[in-house]
Amino acid sequence: WNTGLVTNMNAMFSNSYWYYLDADGDGIDDHTPSAFDQDLSDWCVVGIGSEPSGFAEGTSPTWDLAEKPSWGGGGCPV
Repeated sequence: WNTGLVTNMNAMFSNSYWYYLDADGDGIDDHTPSAFDQDLSDWCVVGIGSEPSGFAEGTSPTWDLAEKPSWGGGGCPV
């Protein structure tokens, strides 16, 4: 994603989840919810200096700092 012009990501993942249909492979849709947990480390968000308020709200507790965007251009490729 090109995030070069983004200036607001407050509560971006609030209430974000998806459902695994048939998570256990038994042929029955389980509708098991799962929180957002994807690697966004290649996002270079120069227009926002630090992680916005509530940005990670609704994400998995295992979603770690190394998977989050680079805020304010720090750590972005040149």
